[in-house]
Amino acid sequence: MKLTPIDVKSQQFATRWKGYDPEEVRQFLEMVTADLEELTAENNSLKDETKRLRADLEEHIRREKALRETMLTAQQMTKEIEEKASKKAELIVAEAELRGEKVIDAAHRRGAKITESIVELKHQRANLEAVLRATLRSHLRMLDSDSEETKEQEALDDKLKFLTPKSV
Repeated sequence: MKLTPIDVKSQQFATRWKGYDPEEVRQFLEMVTADLEELTAENNSLKDETKRLRADLEEHIRREKALRETMLTAQQMTKEIEEKASKKAELIVAEAELRGEKVIDAAHRRGAKITESIVELKHQRANLEAVLRATLRSHLRMLDSDSEETKEQEALDDKLKFLTPKSV
């Protein structure tokens, strides 16, 4: 059974011959009652504080759990973002390599066409030079032939001058 300050204060003792001094007992009971009231109040205060601290502790535990879950979620999201970024970077690099290969292939094809065009132009130039040379030779022969005919004509004209009388 728990004693309360009221129980101590209201306690009655039977008196006997050569028993306790009732005034001393009363004073002692009042002193014990005061101490018991003080201890009871302190105990109640400590119980209230313990309840408050337990509630705070439970709140802190709940917050810590929420923070851990949040951190775990953030780590998972970070990992997913990194993986997605890595995959996207790989895709971009692959696309860039493919475009680069296409550009190089197109440049090689264009270079081959240019080389073919150069070879064709060289052949055309050589043919044109040959045609021009042949034309020039032909014209030179015609000129040479005309020059000989002119000389022959002049020689004939000179002979004819001797044969024709001169008028006085």
